[in-house]
Amino acid sequence: LKERGLRVAGDSGPDKINAKVKRAQLSKIPVMLVVGDKEKENGTVTLRYVNGKQAFGLSFEQVWEKLAALNAH
Repeated sequence: LKERGLRVAGDSGPDKINAKVKRAQLSKIPVMLVVGDKEKENGTVTLRYVNGKQAFGLSFEQVWEKLAALNAH
């Protein structure tokens, strides 16, 4: 995503995913890519928006398409 010009930050700390998501929401991070055990197993990610909506089981290309569409607005 960085190579495609998006600003990206990761959180690989020891906290559980729920705590990381909550921290990102409180920080008003507009879009989060969540990779848990299920996503790792399936080679996908979950896209989570600051408003709480989610898109599950996305490939990288699907994520890129959604983020590019958001950036276009």
